[in-house]
Order: sequence, then C-alpha cells, then structure tokens
Amino acid sequence: MALNEELNTPSELLEESQRQAYYCRGCGGPLPQGRSAHFYAECLKADKRRRIAERRQRETQQFHGLISSSVGNRPNECLFRVWEER
Repeated sequence: MALNEELNTPSELLEESQRQAYYCRGCGGPLPQGRSAHFYAECLKADKRRRIAERRQRETQQFHGLISSSVGNRPNECLFRVWEER
C-alpha cells in the first residue's frame, strides 16, 4: 500500500496556535502562550471564594444537624466539645 501524500493527520490540519491553546477553567478564555496556570488570577480568586463559601455552608449544615440531634440527648455545654471532636 502506497502512502497517500494528500492525507493529513488531524494535528497537521490545526494551526500551531490552535494546537498549543490552553483555556482558563474559570471563564473559558484562552490563556497566554507559555502560561502554566489553569486560571486567570481573577478567576482563581473567584473560584476560591466560591469553594470556601460552599465549605462554610456545608459545615454550618453539619453543625445545625448535630445541634438538632443532640439537644435532647446531651446538655448544651457539651455541644461545642462534641463538634470539636469531629
């Protein structure tokens, strides 16, 4: 079977700039060439704020669940100690 000169591989069809393009995980915008980060600085800060808010909300829900399940079983002064043990 002879090699066909007209066939191009997918990597040959893409331009060099398209092959090396990386995109921000926050906004989806293209990152500058040679940048090793996954986010723009602004997107990274926004992502961190979002993750911290989610974690605090989750911890608050766990704490309120612990309080509601412990109110009849333990005295109130023990609630914070129980929370710290977790």
